[in-house]
Amino acid sequence: FMELPFVRSDAEIDLGQLPDLLTFNDGTPVRSKDDWYRRRNEIYEKIIPLQYGGMPPKPDFDKITIDIISSSKPTYRCPYGVMGTRKLVVEVTVPGDNQPLVFDIEVWIPPADKPVPAVIYGDDCWQYLSEEIGYEVLSRGFALVVFNRCKIARDRKDARSFGIYKAFPGDYGVISAWAWGYHRVIDALNHISEIDISKIMITGHSRGGKAVQLAAATDERIAFVADNNSGCCGFGLHRVRGKGAETISE
Repeated sequence: FMELPFVRSDAEIDLGQLPDLLTFNDGTPVRSKDDWYRRRNEIYEKIIPLQYGGMPPKPDFDKITIDIISSSKPTYRCPYGVMGTRKLVVEVTVPGDNQPLVFDIEVWIPPADKPVPAVIYGDDCWQYLSEEIGYEVLSRGFALVVFNRCKIARDRKDARSFGIYKAFPGDYGVISAWAWGYHRVIDALNHISEIDISKIMITGHSRGGKAVQLAAATDERIAFVADNNSGCCGFGLHRVRGKGAETISE
């Protein structure tokens, strides 16, 4: 079982051990890969509507368009210090129910003679990505894909008057909208031949950490997720909470 950062007897709320992931709601065990897919759907149907308000609709992949706004030649002037890196600025347009949603991504591609894995970072709204981290990603042979999740949905109370909620009206929460944004970035990367789409990693901090958890849980194209400080409603348990911990309603 998961270790807690405090003595369990000090918990303010303790609803007991977590349900067994490998047991169906009716008590029968998961015994095969096909069983697991059915069990995963049970978990999805219990958690996603309650905690996240559902997910935005999945758009028609063939109708999503990307436009290369700029494309640099391999340059020595990469701000992350890796020689031979090429930069693409890509505009992504997703047709909506009411109007299109348009946002842009930056794709930094290190020198390589074959498609490279990619790290997608959606927290460009907060500028957490340092030159040191960018250098580590590119120097190890990964493409670095950067976008601003707040272009999908604002990180504020009036979020529903902007972005995805104008394109796809619905009751889903902002965390769902950001997770959906990561999925659409992967759609765009399908059109970039230098990217190995089978090796996609996503990362985010705080609310961005919560978003990447949900994104990875709802899209099998994501091979690895690294969240940072996702906290309450992230990797923090609802079932066992310390004093002062946030709840879903908060």
